[in-house]
Amino acid sequence: DSDELCNWVADVIYAIGSKVHGEPVDLAVTNKGGIRQPLRKGMVSMGEIMTMVPFPNSVLIVELDGKTLQSCLNEIVATGGQAVSRQLSFGAKDGKAVNITINGNPLDPDKLYKVATIDYVYNGGDRLVSFKKGKIVSRSNRFMKYDFVDYLKTLDSPIQADRTKRMYIIEN
Repeated sequence: DSDELCNWVADVIYAIGSKVHGEPVDLAVTNKGGIRQPLRKGMVSMGEIMTMVPFPNSVLIVELDGKTLQSCLNEIVATGGQAVSRQLSFGAKDGKAVNITINGNPLDPDKLYKVATIDYVYNGGDRLVSFKKGKIVSRSNRFMKYDFVDYLKTLDSPIQADRTKRMYIIEN
C-alpha cells in the first residue's frame, strides 16, 4: 500500500534528520513522487533501496516558524498529499490544512519547528515552494539512499507497516 510506504519513508527521514541534527527534529516531510518502488517482504537488498529512492537527494533540517509551516501544509493539501512522519497529523478542508497537531500539540504559529525534508522539497519541488522560506540548520553530507541503507542496518526486527492516515479529508 502506497500510504504505508509513504509513512515509512517519512518516518525514516525523521530518524535520519534527528541523527544528522544531533537531537530529535519535530517532524519530517518528503514528496510521494520521489518514492519509486515498494519494498517486498523479506530481506531488503541495497539495490531495492536504490530503486525505491533513486534520486540524488540529501536530508536537510529546515527551521520554519509555525506560520510558514502552515503554508507548507496548505501546499501539501493542494498537491493531494505528500509523505509526512508520524509526529504530524492534519485535516484537509476547503484546500487548506486544518486541525494540525505536531506530537499531539496544536500548531503554534510563532514557534520555530525543525523539519527534516530533502533538498528537492526544500528547493520547491512538487510545488512545495514555502519550504524555501526556512533556514537550513543541518544537512546530511550523503545521498539519502545511503542514509536509508545505514538506517536499515540498525533495525533488529522486521519493518512494521503503519496504516495511520496522517492527512485526512474533512467533508463540508
